[in-house]
Amino acid sequence: MAPTQDANEILQGLVGASLEQVCFGQDGVQLHLSGQGHIGLTDPVREGGPEAPAVPLLVIVSRLAPLTLDQVSISAADVDPAGTLTLTFGALTLTCSSDDAYESWTATSDRGGPVICLPGGELAVFE
Repeated sequence: MAPTQDANEILQGLVGASLEQVCFGQDGVQLHLSGQGHIGLTDPVREGGPEAPAVPLLVIVSRLAPLTLDQVSISAADVDPAGTLTLTFGALTLTCSSDDAYESWTATSDRGGPVICLPGGELAVFE
């Protein structure tokens, strides 16, 4: 399979996983999910689609942290061929686009991983 297909297969393992912990640090935002799910996000993250303006990571944390109390689950997760990750938690949709110089996101699920979005949007998929 192509890297995007392989990555989406792993990301589908995140659907239904509940958000248990949100951590914020110099490396970005880390999302710990039920099961073996883990997502790491760095700037730029957008609330809504890829055309929405970037939102500071601290604002993203403030949107996600209350969801841990209700154990909101991921209802959709996928990556496009340009390396843009889209995650939906109930009514909240986040996108994390690729960066030209840095890794922009990582994801692991019970189906494998990590999937790493490398500089320029290329995907490295480990199973």
